[in-house]
Amino acid sequence: MTSALRSGKGAWPRLAAHLVASMVLLLSGCAVLPPQQRDAAELIRHAEAALGSSTMSTLVFRGQGLSAAIGQSASPEDPWPVRSMRSFSRAMHFDERAYREDFIRGPAEPFDEVDTGAPALAGPQPGETRGVVLARQAFSWDVVGVAVAPSQTSWQSRMHDLWLSTPQGALKAAGRHGARAGRLFEGLRWLDTLSFEVPGQFSATLFLEADGRVTRIESVLPEPLLGDVAVRTDFSDYRQRGVLNFPHRIVQRYDDVLVLDVWVRSVALDEPLAVTVPESVRTSGNAPAVEFLSTGVWLLAGGTHHSVLIEQADRLVLVEAPLDEARGRALLASARRLVDNKPLSTTVATHHHLDQIGGVRVLAGQGATVLISRQAQPWLQAVLQRPLLRRTDPLSDLKREPRIQGVSVRELLDDPQRPVEVHAVRNSPHANGMLMVWLPRERLLIHAEAEPTAADTLEEAARSATLNLLDNLARLGIAPLRIVSLQSGARRASEVYRSVGRQAPPR
Repeated sequence: MTSALRSGKGAWPRLAAHLVASMVLLLSGCAVLPPQQRDAAELIRHAEAALGSSTMSTLVFRGQGLSAAIGQSASPEDPWPVRSMRSFSRAMHFDERAYREDFIRGPAEPFDEVDTGAPALAGPQPGETRGVVLARQAFSWDVVGVAVAPSQTSWQSRMHDLWLSTPQGALKAAGRHGARAGRLFEGLRWLDTLSFEVPGQFSATLFLEADGRVTRIESVLPEPLLGDVAVRTDFSDYRQRGVLNFPHRIVQRYDDVLVLDVWVRSVALDEPLAVTVPESVRTSGNAPAVEFLSTGVWLLAGGTHHSVLIEQADRLVLVEAPLDEARGRALLASARRLVDNKPLSTTVATHHHLDQIGGVRVLAGQGATVLISRQAQPWLQAVLQRPLLRRTDPLSDLKREPRIQGVSVRELLDDPQRPVEVHAVRNSPHANGMLMVWLPRERLLIHAEAEPTAADTLEEAARSATLNLLDNLARLGIAPLRIVSLQSGARRASEVYRSVGRQAPPR
């Protein structure tokens, strides 16, 4: 026996190692051999049957949760502010490409969990913002109270959410756009995939469990300034709601940053959804309305965001390039119509919020130097290096790096015809790193987000911003005759002072 044990001393470990290696190879072989691949049409039919959406044309889901104010952080390096929503609904008519979202967003800090069994609070709560955002086919707009505001810059993201914010809508989109079927081994199981692209709008891949549930969608959304944004939408805790099998929780992230987290209260199929494009939206277009302010100075007004064009001896200066690529190109065209023999060489960006600088990529692509706060300069330089591959990039013809210049305190664009001063605004309650523009010869001040507009619901916040603006003017010894808000247009300075109970400085 002793002899036998001795003779097996080295053999047993070798045998055990051989058995382990064989099992690993066997398991690996099982892992890399997928079950039989189904084609895309079969996958879609299977998933739609499992989720109860084979014949739907409209879908509405309601709930509560969290949402982020995309691109509206206090500082460029800060995360987008997230707020609670005590009420949220999203309605979609897929055949009409119509979309409506209603929300009540509160100023409270975000919460970790939502009691979806609790009754919704009745009546307005302090500090709440109510919003309605809509899109239909090629148009996009917002409703604030009874006012209608074109919001064409949001059209692409709303079309993305029309098709990709629910599993059922995503399956419809996959069927309409020739999705390709695939397989992925993940989490020790095989997932089916459906990939497709809507040219110029977005690309998407759906990940499906064997039972037909869509657990996530990975998509790429081309954003006017940020370039290609990676969007991930996760669906979890599916529950049977009538004929529908629908996720109880929907979470969406842009480049891993939370933008939406909804706990679903109810879902409805084929509810009536009438989304009619207002005539003011249908005819708004992108061409700004030109308003003469002074010799060589024009307000380029349009919708919710305006710009100001300033002529100097040998160049043009544009204050603000807001919204999106289409508005940026429209501003360039207007500048060339007004002054056709001088280059638009400088653009002033008052602050880093995406709605204020959505057209900057176009202006920078045409060679203009962009002035922005020193704080936001590194951020904007990094943003303009992001790829934009899902549609033509306005920077693609630029043979050098975009010129981004930071302003820390004051920048003088000196000129014998019309000097332009760019000043930092201290302690702005709207955003850190705000800039304003002063034309000393015309005694004309240009600013953004420092006066109440029709969209303001927090009157105290608007008053605080105006008071801060006037404090900055006093500090700098600036006494304007007129003040141009890039949200609400031009007013006599005395009216602005009077709106907050102050006396305008003597002329």
